Amino acid sequence: MLCSDIGGAVTFLSLCVTVFSMPPPQLVRLVGGSDPRAGIVEVYHNGSWGYLCGGAIDTRDDASVTCRQLGYPDAIPITISGWIFEWVEKPFVLDKVTCTGDEAALQDCPNSGWRDYIPPFYKCYKNWASTLWCAPEVPKVRLVGGRGGWEGNVEVHSLGKWGYICNPSYNIDIERMTKQAQVICGQLGFNREDAYPLFDNFFDVVDESDYVIVPNFLCDGTEDSLMDCDYNGFIDDLKCYHRHAFAVSCKKEPVKLRLVDGESETRGRLEVYGYGKKSPVCGYLFNEDEATVACRELGIDPQGTKPAVLPSHRFFRSTLERTRLSGVDCHGDEETYQKCYNVLFGRIPRIRHDDIIEGCGERDQIGIDCRPDPIQVRLVDGPNERSGRVEVYYAGVWGTICGKDFEKIHAEIVCSTLGFGTENTIAYQASPYGTGSLALVMQIALDCDPSDLRFERCQMIWDSAGPLCADWNDNDSMFVAAVACGEVENVIV
Repeated sequence: MLCSDIGGAVTFLSLCVTVFSMPPPQLVRLVGGSDPRAGIVEVYHNGSWGYLCGGAIDTRDDASVTCRQLGYPDAIPITISGWIFEWVEKPFVLDKVTCTGDEAALQDCPNSGWRDYIPPFYKCYKNWASTLWCAPEVPKVRLVGGRGGWEGNVEVHSLGKWGYICNPSYNIDIERMTKQAQVICGQLGFNREDAYPLFDNFFDVVDESDYVIVPNFLCDGTEDSLMDCDYNGFIDDLKCYHRHAFAVSCKKEPVKLRLVDGESETRGRLEVYGYGKKSPVCGYLFNEDEATVACRELGIDPQGTKPAVLPSHRFFRSTLERTRLSGVDCHGDEETYQKCYNVLFGRIPRIRHDDIIEGCGERDQIGIDCRPDPIQVRLVDGPNERSGRVEVYYAGVWGTICGKDFEKIHAEIVCSTLGFGTENTIAYQASPYGTGSLALVMQIALDCDPSDLRFERCQMIWDSAGPLCADWNDNDSMFVAAVACGEVENVIV
């Protein structure tokens, strides 16, 4: 209450005015938790409190400004999983801020524009609300689930519990992950140079908690602790539960290759052993270059032939082993697999339809033949020797070819290989000469030199034909390729 006296020489009037204190607009607070330093971020806007979308506070600078505004200028700002906080239905009022780190308040940062309400379908439902922990000290880090203290899933101690570091499978960046692993190993007292990142819960989950902590640490590899690194990105709890726990080994180990389930020492399903796990190899990015490096590392001389890449489930026994080695990219001249780009182990908790689509299911494991028999081609069931359904002998098996994407260049390769002319060749994507009865229908991708039309001179990727080659009008039929090496006009049917 404020009072003042108003009056002249004779009369005095005492005037008192009651002033009600109103909260200033756009204040910030943390709610939903028992620790005042942690919670869901709320801002006061247009007379009420509202949430910020997860993308609003998604960098260290954003979080630092918020902690400073909350009265914790020396805190270590960390974004954490929102599931541990109590949720109350409120509007979302801000979608994005971009702080430099020097601002006094979150409201001083450039932003995407304040709103009275951002609907939940606008990427702003519960698990995407901005959350923050203004930690008073550097949290402890440990590795769990491995063979010893030098390896395991990375856990950070915060708010009285251990939480995983999320590394979503869609965010595989080997350089970033390696630097992050180097900092973790250095923080734990191990040699940084021996750090090796492992993703997708490579080790067994010790704690079934879905509690996760900052994704996308941006380290340069020299920081004293993980919390000294910058970071960006917010936690999407739907994608960051424990099956995506980031894992590390702080002891460098050789990764060894072997061939299994084959009938000879030069042929079989390709399997990798390293860091205590055996792993089949996924077909993603795998072609003759990767097969060449694998055969070289295995000490198998191809004796002038190109190694054959084989779909394991057709040629060998597939495995349900959950560990996978995926995304290896070789030039073909490397001495070992570990010298190729993107050698990374991953783990799939269970074989699902999604895994098959992503190229790492049971059907997509790779086998190789380091000394395949010479490729043979024949035309069958046609009206003459120059026409017929295409059948190819590859890696010891005769099969037809899926007609999808079978073009004139492929037909010319067939005709040239058989000693026929290529002029006026017809390529049939749906054979007029029947589909045959061979069990193996192969989908083939050819990268050939048009000046040298021979199968053995082409870069070939073989796979088992799936639904893309099926005739939906006849479930027992497939669209298989055929050619006519004749004196007729060039067409594709």
